[in-house]
Parts: sequence; structure tokens; C-alpha cells
Amino acid sequence: MMFPRRVEGPAAPPLNPRVAVIAGVLFVSSSAILIRLATPHPLSIAFHRMAFAALLTAPRFISAGPSRLLRLSLTDLALALASGAFLALHFASWISSLFLTSVASATVLVNLNPVFVVVLGFVFLGERIGAKAFMWVLVAVAGSVVLALGGTTVGETATAGNLLAIGGAVSVSAYMLIGRFLRPRVDAGAYNMMVYGTSAMFLLLWCVVAGVDLGPYAGREYVLFALLAVFPTLLGHSVFNWALRYVRASFVATSVLGEPVFATILAVFFFAEIPTAWTLAGGAMILTGIYFFTRREAEFSTQGR
Repeated sequence: MMFPRRVEGPAAPPLNPRVAVIAGVLFVSSSAILIRLATPHPLSIAFHRMAFAALLTAPRFISAGPSRLLRLSLTDLALALASGAFLALHFASWISSLFLTSVASATVLVNLNPVFVVVLGFVFLGERIGAKAFMWVLVAVAGSVVLALGGTTVGETATAGNLLAIGGAVSVSAYMLIGRFLRPRVDAGAYNMMVYGTSAMFLLLWCVVAGVDLGPYAGREYVLFALLAVFPTLLGHSVFNWALRYVRASFVATSVLGEPVFATILAVFFFAEIPTAWTLAGGAMILTGIYFFTRREAEFSTQGR
């Protein structure tokens, strides 16, 4: 078994981690729109996003002292590298899916990860969420299915794009669980730098092997890369990584189900992808599931059952 059965809770955080996660969801929701506005190859977009994110986290990492990495065990270092690899696979799969299917379907399917997180979190971390909380996870996931089946007025979704989005869901689940295991012992700045840097290196290697054009591009593209690094990555994923020290991976994963709702709304204005009644119904189910899950999960965590 890779992980211990239990992750001990740390001291009280300076900010409410649940509120921070919800704010992070809002920033992450901009990701699909920014990606669709970019024109380079999906793998190049993924690489530049992670490279910019790694560069932006480097100053804090350096000022805090890189030598702290030497205090990590080989197992922790290996897991951090694995986390970066899973994040690279997530972005490569999901960004590619956005060019093959609608924003609504891509963001919904990539956010089906709570099922994987809940199951794997129980197996590897011994994290239980309770029957009532799990019921609301299923409601949120069911809403995701309804939203995906509803589609948009743009047309039918592509099977290849949907499969890539599901692949992104599986890989980001592994990334979240590793983060939940490492964050109680690894500083957020060091963890972000290791994961983003490793992810960028894996994506660079992938681009070189696949013969993907890495630029130079027009200045507009680099502005979009920087926006992807700042808003959905640093203000989204980095917030999630920080919160994983204090909350369960299942809470983060289920909260992120709100992303397709907000991304679908933005897609109406940017790409005229008008949601159907099915899409609206699925969105309502997702938000309802998230709301009641977070309440039940918090009660269950406080009771320590």
C-alpha cells in the first residue's frame, strides 16, 4: 500500500480553507475560456501554462530556501515527481479535449474525479466521508452526466474529446490524492514549485517527442499563457494545494464540480455556446450536490467518525 491509513490534521489555518477552495473554483473556471482563445497546439499551451506557473512560484521558493528539499525523504521526492507527471497528463488530456468537444462537456467530464477521489482516498488514505455525504457526491456527479448529455446548441460532442476529458479526470484524481498525502509535511511553496516545474519538464519532453511547435508566437498568445498561469493555476490550483493540508481531497474534488457551471456561463458570452434545458438542469443538480456535500462532509469530519 502506497499511503498510510490516516492523515493527521494540522493546526488551525490562517484562512478558512473551505472558503478559499470555493474562491479557487471561480478562478479555475476561467481556464477553459482562456485555452479556447489560444491558437497554439494543446500540448504547447499546457507546457507554457506550467512553465509560466513554475517561474512565478520560483521567487517565493528561492527566498524560503531550496535546501528544505534536502530534508524530504526519497519517497516524498518521488511522490512529488509523480504528482507533477499526473498533472502534466491531466493538462495534456483536458486541454486537448477542449478543441474536440464543447466547453460544457469537457469541463463536466474532467470534473467527474470525485468518484475516483472518494474511492481511492478510502483505499490509500483511509478517508471516509459518510453515507449521506457520499449520496450528495452522487447527486453532483449525476448532474454532471445530465449536463454532458444535454450538450449545447453548438452540436454533438466528439467521442475522442469526451474520452480525453475523462482521462484528465483520472489523472487529476491521482494528483489530488498525492497532494493530500504530502501537504501535511511539505510547504505549499515548495510543493507548488516541485509539481509545476516537474509538470512543465514532462510536457516539454512530450512536445519535443511529438514534434510540437513551441514558438515563438505572437504577443497575444504569451499574454494568454500568463493569464492561465496566474488565474486558474496560481489562484486556483495553488489554493487547492494549500487547502489540501487542512481539508480532505474529496472536499476539494467535489467543490471543483462547480467549474463547469461557471465555465458554461462564460462560454455563452465568448463562444455563443448556448446551454440547453438539460444543461441548466444538470448545473442545478451539481450546485445542489456541492452545497449539501460540503455541509455533510464538514459535520462528518468534525465528528471524527
